[in-house]
Amino acid sequence: MVLVGSAVAVLLWRGPWWFDGKYLDKADYKSAAGALISSFRAAVTQVLLGLGALVALWFTWRNYRLTRRGQVTDRFIKALERLGSSEMYVRYGGVLALEQIVQDAPDQATHATQVLVAFVRDRAPTCRRPEKGPSLGRRPPLPDEPEADVQAALTTLTRPGARQHVDHNAAPLDLTNRHLTGARLNGADLTDAMLDDADLSGAMLNRGNLTGAALIKADLSGAMLNGADLTSAVLYKADLTGARLNDANLTGAHLNDANLTDAALIKAELTGAYLIDANLTNAVLNDANLTDAILDRANLTRARLNGVDLTDAALTVADLTDAMLNGADLTSAVLYKADLTGARLDDADLTDAALIEADLTGARLNDANLTGAHLNDANLTDAALIKAELTGAYLIDANLTNAVLNDANLTDAILDRANLTRARLNGVDLTDAVLTVADLTDAMLNRANLTGAMLNRANLTGAMLVGADLTGAVLDGADLSRTHVAVEQVVAARLGATTRLPPAVAADPRVVERIKQVEAERKRS
Repeated sequence: MVLVGSAVAVLLWRGPWWFDGKYLDKADYKSAAGALISSFRAAVTQVLLGLGALVALWFTWRNYRLTRRGQVTDRFIKALERLGSSEMYVRYGGVLALEQIVQDAPDQATHATQVLVAFVRDRAPTCRRPEKGPSLGRRPPLPDEPEADVQAALTTLTRPGARQHVDHNAAPLDLTNRHLTGARLNGADLTDAMLDDADLSGAMLNRGNLTGAALIKADLSGAMLNGADLTSAVLYKADLTGARLNDANLTGAHLNDANLTDAALIKAELTGAYLIDANLTNAVLNDANLTDAILDRANLTRARLNGVDLTDAALTVADLTDAMLNGADLTSAVLYKADLTGARLDDADLTDAALIEADLTGARLNDANLTGAHLNDANLTDAALIKAELTGAYLIDANLTNAVLNDANLTDAILDRANLTRARLNGVDLTDAVLTVADLTDAMLNRANLTGAMLNRANLTGAMLVGADLTGAVLDGADLSRTHVAVEQVVAARLGATTRLPPAVAADPRVVERIKQVEAERKRS
């Protein structure tokens, strides 16, 4: 300070001559000296006063910060004292005090989170697991909802405005194995929360943010999660029985072995979700997006999947018995060995779908698009495919016994060794289809278009071919015994240069005679 004072004194005494002396003429030296000195010293004084004011402001700000920090510390200590009270309303007040501290001092959010997590873990009961041995006594029932102080702590911990200031690494939201049944957490921020083995049955989590949350073996039965964000959440073996997840975002979520029985996922986003071995019995997924989802061995018995998007989804060995898939998009989906017994797939899009060895017994596929679908070895017994689009479909060794394919389009389809016994194929288009060694015993093919079809060694015993077009068909070695076909049809086919009929049919006297008549009529005309 002495040095600063000395420097100021020297500056005031000699400063005018150092800075402005060279501009003064000797003649005006004495007359200008006084004014020069006065103005310079006034300017320096003003500068020093300004600097002094800044220093004073800095000291004031510093003292304010120290005072405020002390006040926050005092308030924090008092809040902690309240949290340790035996009275519930006092603890409740302590939670509210901590919440107010975070609002006034966001930099304390991490510390407050650490305290409140410890508080909830201490106050909320531990989840009970089924006893493996004999019970030593009756235990009191767990509460149906959190106590008021615990609920207040949960609300404070998950408030979106406060969570953004929390260091998640330093203060993880660890609520594992805690009984939080009936918790009210609508709109809560549970990003990266640790909730493994937690009981959140009946909890209200509508519009909640559970991105990246860990919910392994968590109980979410009956929970309300409408509009919730569960992107990349881990729900392995979680219980979501009867949960409501309408419009929820489950993109990339891990739901392997999860129980979603009776769950509602209407319009849910499940792109790339993992549902291997998941139980979705009676679940409602109408208009949900399951593009690229993995549902291998999943149980979708009686699930409602109307309008669902399963493009490129994997459903290998999945159980879709009696499932509702009307209007669903299953383009390129993999349904290898899937059970679709009694499933409803009317108007569904199964273009290029893989249904090899799938069981579609009694399934309904009316107006469905199966263009290029792979149905080799599939079981379509009693299935209904009226007006279905099967152009270029693969049905090698498929079982279509009693199937109804009236007016279906099977152009270029491959049906080698397929079993079409008693199948109804009235009005079907089999142009250029391949039915080598196919079994069409007692099949109904009235008005069918078999132009260019390959029926080598096919069994057409008892088949009805009234009005069918056999032009260009190849029937070498086919069994047409007891086949119901008019002479005019055979004649029309026989006159086709590329038609190949069994010798017995071609040599039928009625056919030969009628051909002679037709040729004679042509010559006369």
